[in-house]
Amino acid sequence: MYSLHLVLPFTVSVEECSEYMVYNMLRPEHKSGAHFITNKGDEAKKSRYFANEDVRTKVWQHSVEVTGLESSQ
Repeated sequence: MYSLHLVLPFTVSVEECSEYMVYNMLRPEHKSGAHFITNKGDEAKKSRYFANEDVRTKVWQHSVEVTGLESSQ
């Protein structure tokens, strides 16, 4: 019960978050491709996870397998 009061200053309402998301979807530089944005609408920094080529390849291969689409790599 008390832990909720500790977390609230770091949260964003659903309405506020959706405004950030819609704003970023409509930005000209986000016209195509995938973009990682935070719940505040800022461009998310690349972590070691996203920067690792091996992991990105495995995720892509899994996505192709699950969706049944052909790989365009």
